[in-house]
Amino acid sequence: MKKIYLTSALALLSLGAGAQSYDFLTFCPEGKAQVSLPVDGLKLRVEGSQLVAEAGGSRTAFDLPSLRAMFFATENTTGIAAAPGRDETAATLRDGRICVTAPAGSRVAVLTPDGRTVARFTKPADGSETLGPVPAAGVYLVNVNGRTFKLLAQ
Repeated sequence: MKKIYLTSALALLSLGAGAQSYDFLTFCPEGKAQVSLPVDGLKLRVEGSQLVAEAGGSRTAFDLPSLRAMFFATENTTGIAAAPGRDETAATLRDGRICVTAPAGSRVAVLTPDGRTVARFTKPADGSETLGPVPAAGVYLVNVNGRTFKLLAQ
């Protein structure tokens, strides 16, 4: 019976799922301009407290504690720190705690990969809000107004 439920759930999740094609991976370091690197040939690795990205013979290092977000894009957005009126929504993991940056009234849900709800609330104010420590090491999905962030707690 468990196998039938699991198979059904996977079938439902795969409906409408399709691979998307992106050209750039954009990094958003706190207080600095965004950096976009081409996805073709991009190699990422962690060295101490830095994320090292190598692409096209160049090497770029980002300080992990100050890396606000990274996302795939179809066009190069290098040099734009924040577009006027742009929604500054992010979810990060700092010192074992989930930090959510979003406007007041944002709906936030923290889930495990198997769908269990860890926390669900509506942000009362603009800016960042830090949640309590994560229950255990692992992957957490933070959904803020329909935008999902994947976090790895170690």
